[in-house]
Amino acid sequence: MAEKKRKRSRIMLIALAAFTVYVLVSLYFINVDIRERRQDTAYLQEQITEQQIQNEELQEIVDKGEVDENYIIRQAREKLNFAFPDERVFQDIVGN
Repeated sequence: MAEKKRKRSRIMLIALAAFTVYVLVSLYFINVDIRERRQDTAYLQEQITEQQIQNEELQEIVDKGEVDENYIIRQAREKLNFAFPDERVFQDIVGN
């Protein structure tokens, strides 16, 4: 009878140790995931801040009425790859 109790107690001890290891490993991986998410959040927050600054600058230009034709043409060419209907656009395909 005493031997059965020892066997049960060992099994319970092994089960408890395995569960403890499982919990500790899970907590480690959760902590790693949280750290990665915080880094992602910081990077995205930085991008948001940069975009807000750019938006404010563009809004100031619009509010002042300083949007001239050259600015619009430059933005259309650079950002949207637009060209005039009668214009030929050449691209440099030779790598640097």
